[in-house]
Amino acid sequence: MQKGMQDIIGERSGAKDANAFWLKVILVIAVFVVLFSGVKPAAAAFYWTERTSSENTVWWSVASSTDGSKLIATVNQNGYVYRSTNFGATWTAQTSIGTRNWCASASSADGTTLAVAVGYDFTAGVASIFTSTDSGTTWTERPEAGDRYWTSLASSADGTKLAAAAQYGYLYTSTDSGATWTERQTAGNRSWIAITSSADGTKLAAANYDLNNPSYLYTSTDSGATWTERQVAGNRYWRSIASSADGTKLAAVAENSYVYTSTDSGATWTEQTASGNRYWRSIASSADGTKLAAAVDGGYIYTSKNSGATWTEQTAAGERSWTAIASSADGTRLAASGQWERIFTAYGDFTIKRDFNADGVEDTLWKYTPTGRFLLSFMDTGGNIASSKTLLTAPDWSIAGAGDFNADDIGDILWRNSATGQVVLWLMKSDGNENSARTLATSADWTIVGTGDFNGDGVSDIIWRNPASGQVVLWLMKNDGTKESSRTLFNSTEWTFAGIGDFNRDGISDILWKKTANGQIVLWFMDATGNKASAKTVYTSLDWVIAGTGDFNKDGVSDILWRKTATGQVMVWLMKNDGTKESFNTLYTSTDWTIAGTGDFNGDGVSDILWRKTANGQFLLWLMKNDGTKDSSKAVFTSIDWTFIGQN
Repeated sequence: MQKGMQDIIGERSGAKDANAFWLKVILVIAVFVVLFSGVKPAAAAFYWTERTSSENTVWWSVASSTDGSKLIATVNQNGYVYRSTNFGATWTAQTSIGTRNWCASASSADGTTLAVAVGYDFTAGVASIFTSTDSGTTWTERPEAGDRYWTSLASSADGTKLAAAAQYGYLYTSTDSGATWTERQTAGNRSWIAITSSADGTKLAAANYDLNNPSYLYTSTDSGATWTERQVAGNRYWRSIASSADGTKLAAVAENSYVYTSTDSGATWTEQTASGNRYWRSIASSADGTKLAAAVDGGYIYTSKNSGATWTEQTAAGERSWTAIASSADGTRLAASGQWERIFTAYGDFTIKRDFNADGVEDTLWKYTPTGRFLLSFMDTGGNIASSKTLLTAPDWSIAGAGDFNADDIGDILWRNSATGQVVLWLMKSDGNENSARTLATSADWTIVGTGDFNGDGVSDIIWRNPASGQVVLWLMKNDGTKESSRTLFNSTEWTFAGIGDFNRDGISDILWKKTANGQIVLWFMDATGNKASAKTVYTSLDWVIAGTGDFNKDGVSDILWRKTATGQVMVWLMKNDGTKESFNTLYTSTDWTIAGTGDFNGDGVSDILWRKTANGQFLLWLMKNDGTKDSSKAVFTSIDWTFIGQN
């Protein structure tokens, strides 16, 4: 008998675990701890690297270019300024400007115009600002700024406008890359600790840290000519402040307090209690202000992808005496410094994954064909199946897609009834049970061909196709699992869906299409409105088909797996962020094996490959290295009756 929606919602099979009561108790305690602390369990959104090429010393500041590739960092207590041009992999000391008590650094968007500043130098007795217009090759001391106890620097995107903060002094601005400076007395003589700038340099925000007098935040909308005291943010021991590119979104941290955010250039502020009351030291923001990273002195680094509403504790970076943190414009690259530490860098993967328990490891979905039984298998960091549970047994239903449709970092499931075309969305809990379910549509004429985040809001969206007419429609979804809007992408029976990935590292899913007649593959780069921004032909061949997509070298750009139908040769294209091939590797050649699916099945940030042998149904998992080659392989199981439900 055909199962209806009510049969599906809540159906489960299998005997109850004898320890179910105690499991529930443990889960309740865990949820209570999470809610009390205000911080989510750490899903592996960021992958951290301790840069052993950097010295173990007293790092005091760090600044980044917009793409995160060029970094500038300073060492306090008679150290050097260091710069990196390869995302922090190697560092070069700027010996030409000597060892000093360096306290601050700033960078233009492209990393060519730099500024560094000295706090009071007890050895030389001079505290100056230095600038460079050639990525640090040469430096110029700027005595025009004065001999002061400099604490913070900020730069416009083009590097022409600089802003500097001095402890026990004033704020200073420059409009000629540091050649001349203006003392901004309207802000007052205070114990300034931090300053930040919009991309055009017109909107500034500064923080005051004074143990003996009231300490407030201050903002300017005219490049520092006039300033407004923002008492509404509170009298606190402010330590750091960050700005979005347009200057409307601000984020600030204070000692023994919370993270505070503003969406109106500092006029009003929100205390983000979910961040926790901590000894905050530094904060950084993406260009759009949605992604934040904050560091605790003697604690962890915390990240947010929703403007500070919720936070993830980055335990992989460790508890350290963090002093500063910097972010790329898209929020995917971080660099952090600490006292008597090395520099740490991180790559953030914001691609929505099939992770059903928010542990940072993609999980697997299976179907037992004879009975229509659907199984969810939780994977561990070794690439093994840690545990499995039956979702339901319903021959009339199939899994049409998966994603995160309510932005809770837990995978959700789309089901479709083959007889009626009814599509049901299960919003899942982290234990593999559905939290709620709803019917999205009922139509035998439409099928789901893909899911992804096509507007970069952190919520999965749905691509539908009418096979008869070739019409393709995109549903942009709200974070409650309902449709927000829809649009037709195109109408054509000549083109079919070929894959999804983020091929320009902007946090927005892009689409691969295939022309049936000649095998032409076209890549659509999508924008934040869910529309096509641009398109380019990737390859044209009837002999090769796309067998999967994923990030096989951990650079944040999706790569493409190709398979030659005649020979079974499988090749990976490692892609550049402009949609072109950077390099390729031949992985295997055999007509006996096919690619069943891809995913990060051990949580290391590198996509892995699941193979299936056609003759006997053996599943083999290749765990991949970050150069697009196989690291190791392991047999999963062998069965003709089970099929893997791959990404769509």
